[in-house]
Amino acid sequence: MLRTLKQTTGHFMGSSSKKPLVGVISDVKVISPHPFHIAGDKYLRALVEAADVVPIMIPCSE
Repeated sequence: MLRTLKQTTGHFMGSSSKKPLVGVISDVKVISPHPFHIAGDKYLRALVEAADVVPIMIPCSE
């Protein structure tokens, strides 16, 4: 069963957290006809579960 980041971390945007923030650079994928900034779920979950940090997606500049 897939869980949301809030369910995994207990945090959501705007909540206070003493955990460090870690930037994850996103990639751009076109899902016709719009470009989307995306990051792999496995990378975000690894940061949350193994490093106990809060991942923040950073949009790529291309």
